[in-house]
Amino acid sequence: MLSADEYFAFAAARTGGALKRSIEARRSACFGLAVVNDRDEVIGGHAVVNLALAPIEIEACIVEEVTQLVTGLFNDSNLPPRPSLFSYRYFHPKISATDAIMIRAHFDPALVPGMAADDAIAIVRPLIRAALAREP
Repeated sequence: MLSADEYFAFAAARTGGALKRSIEARRSACFGLAVVNDRDEVIGGHAVVNLALAPIEIEACIVEEVTQLVTGLFNDSNLPPRPSLFSYRYFHPKISATDAIMIRAHFDPALVPGMAADDAIAIVRPLIRAALAREP
C-alpha cells in the first residue's frame, strides 16, 4: 500500500499499455503484479494499492487483486455480469455468486495446464450450467 505519489511513481515504472496510460492520467486505483518463474508459472504476486482511496475502495482493491493473483485470472473486464471482482468499472469488496462459480470452475481438477481451449470449454460449460441452476 502506497501513498498516491508513491503509487503512481511505482506503477509508472512497472506497467505498460492501457494500464500505463491510466496510471499516467492518475486514474488507476490498484493493480496486481504476478511473480513468475522461468516456465511462466505464477509463483507469487503483489497487490499494489493507492492509499488515497476511500476505505471501501481499498478493501475492494485488496479482495480483487488477491483473487486475481490467486486464480490467474488477471485481466479486468467490463463485460456482464456485474458486480464482479473481474470488472474494472465496479469496486465491490466481496466475491459475487458469479465470481464464485467462475473461480470454482477454474480450479476443477479435470482442467490441466496446456489443455486445448475446446477441451477446457467442454469441461467448464456443464459445471457453470449446473452451478447457475443451483443459484436462486
